[in-house]
Amino acid sequence: MEKVKDQIRSFLKNLRLEHRRKEVGLEPLGNNEFDMVFYGNPGTGKTSVARLVPKMLQKMGVLSSHAPFLEVGRGDLVGSYIGATEQNCIAKIKEAKGGFMFIDEAYTLTPEDAGKDFGMKALEIIMQCMTSNEVG
Repeated sequence: MEKVKDQIRSFLKNLRLEHRRKEVGLEPLGNNEFDMVFYGNPGTGKTSVARLVPKMLQKMGVLSSHAPFLEVGRGDLVGSYIGATEQNCIAKIKEAKGGFMFIDEAYTLTPEDAGKDFGMKALEIIMQCMTSNEVG
C-alpha cells in the first residue's frame, strides 16, 4: 500500500504544480490528462483509493466540491442490442464530465467468450472519449 501512497502523492504534487502554473498564467508542463488505472488482487483497496482521490482533489481546490463521482459497472455500460452500449457509455461519460468515473471490476468488460458480447465496444468508446476529449 505504501507504493500506492507514493504514486498518489506524486500525482497530487504534479497536479498541484500544474494548477499553480495555470493560476499565474503559465503554460502547463504536462498533457493534463489525469486518467488512472487501479489494478491488483481482490481486497487490496483499489475501490477505496478510487473513492479517495476525488476527495483529495476537492480538498486541494483543484476539483469543484460539486464535481460528480460516478461509480459504474458492466451492467451500467454494456447493452444487449446493437447501439445500446454506445448510448449507455456516452450517457455515463456525460454524467461524469468534469469529475470522475470509476469503472468497478472493469475486467468484466472483456469476458473470455466475447463472441456476441458488447463489452469490448464499451472499452472502445471509453478509450475514444478519453483520447479525443469528445463525447458522442
